[in-house]
Amino acid sequence: MKLLQLAWRNVWRNHRRSLVTIAAIALALTVELLYSGLVTGMLQGMERDIVDIELGDVQIHAEGYRDRPSIYTKIEEPAQLVDALAQAGYPASARLLAGGLGASGNLSSGVLLHGVDVARDREVSSVYARVAEGPGSIRRNPRAS
Repeated sequence: MKLLQLAWRNVWRNHRRSLVTIAAIALALTVELLYSGLVTGMLQGMERDIVDIELGDVQIHAEGYRDRPSIYTKIEEPAQLVDALAQAGYPASARLLAGGLGASGNLSSGVLLHGVDVARDREVSSVYARVAEGPGSIRRNPRAS
């Protein structure tokens, strides 16, 4: 107990030094906690957006697609599979994803194409709510103006 008492007295021997050290540690801890909270929130938001807009909760690929991805490797009857999943109580939508090169005149750029069944995709994704105009739109996007 004497050792603890001696240490306590030694810490407060120089008040200014001790207060500056305590303040610095408190500030660093506060900043770290705020930053950790912001990063955690950002990661959760990204995960939510990726699952809702891009990937979904589960993906079903044609046999061999994961080994050698190609736009020509596809599920032969996707409508039957989607209907079977819907009857089992799992909302599903068929999607076709492809990459390519878009060119016009002397300019070119890589493109990512997403093919969706608009009617079924409405059941599994919120993309339709973000469409400003076109066949799948349900409301005018106020930020598009």
